[in-house]
Amino acid sequence: MKILYIADSTSIHTKRWVHYFIDAGHDVSIITIGQKREKLPGVDHLANFRRFYYKDPSFLSVLRKARRLIHQAHPDILHAHFVHQYGWLGALSGFHPFVLTAWGTDILNLPHASRSGIGKLLTKYSLKKADLLTGTSEFLRQEMIRLGANIHKVHVIFWGVNPDKFRPDLKTKRIRQDLRIGDLTQVIYSNRNHIALYNNDIVIEAMCRVLTDFPDTILILQNAGGILEEHLKNLAEKRGISKAVIFLPQYEHNALPPLYALADIYVSVPSWDAGPVSLKEAMACNATPIISAISGPMEWISHDVNGKVVPVRDVQSLAQAIYDLLSNEKKRESFNKINRQLIEQKGDQRVLMKRVEQLYKGLLQRGT
Repeated sequence: MKILYIADSTSIHTKRWVHYFIDAGHDVSIITIGQKREKLPGVDHLANFRRFYYKDPSFLSVLRKARRLIHQAHPDILHAHFVHQYGWLGALSGFHPFVLTAWGTDILNLPHASRSGIGKLLTKYSLKKADLLTGTSEFLRQEMIRLGANIHKVHVIFWGVNPDKFRPDLKTKRIRQDLRIGDLTQVIYSNRNHIALYNNDIVIEAMCRVLTDFPDTILILQNAGGILEEHLKNLAEKRGISKAVIFLPQYEHNALPPLYALADIYVSVPSWDAGPVSLKEAMACNATPIISAISGPMEWISHDVNGKVVPVRDVQSLAQAIYDLLSNEKKRESFNKINRQLIEQKGDQRVLMKRVEQLYKGLLQRGT
């Protein structure tokens, strides 16, 4: 098949999706949007547009150029990832079969944040024009339908994990040495970005309480910075726990598995979320999860069955959940066994991408 993606070439989600289909022998090309771009090996990069926004003077010229490029490439499948801008461009191109994948923010936040309402209208239009749609959770699927997607065309395709790469038996001695973490020190890990959505301030506040009973515990906050990083560092300093909090930069995706395997507990407590791949990566590596009581992640974690579920921005509940897990190794082992099986049974990225491949073929067979 010839597959043309309209997607962010710098995103790990795009990279993993694209690389699967290249490895499967398909002809893959891409149109990107944004000031940053990354050349993906084996992919024909057709264009990089600075933006595709209805208030921008270049809106119509970008659309005309994209239509011409898509017509010239004449793919079997046009697939846009992320509805905002990318999905708009795919839908307005008029090309079919058109596949659209929502990631979360593009459905749960951006349509409602559009001050003029035009963005929401473009999102609804894109959802209706797609011949096939995918979302990362059942919760996201339902939200897509609520915004106008055809119920029969929307499929749940989780952000999957390769359980051969993300596994609990990875060697972590080198990381412990590099980070100066003792062999017996218990590790709490979070790699959600340092923006308000992910509530990392609450994680630090909970850590203050946990250290009273577990003074040797270490919290690792790892990601690409974010606008609140300095605030979070100052908060840890103000609370007197800066020596117990390690801030790490963003890692290459292939370098993440040992970090998860190092962790005893994985914390992800945003105010809203669709279906984060980081949660599944943690589950695959036996990092016992604590999540917010929100719909997407709760499709994977049930309270005191295979992890902990806490109210959003509740410091006491989060601290208690961490305390309970640190206090009970057998409970963590029980949860981790369930989680590893869940990933192997329904979270294997290779199986999920094979399903997408079959969905593509189904579109072509129907002549959509």
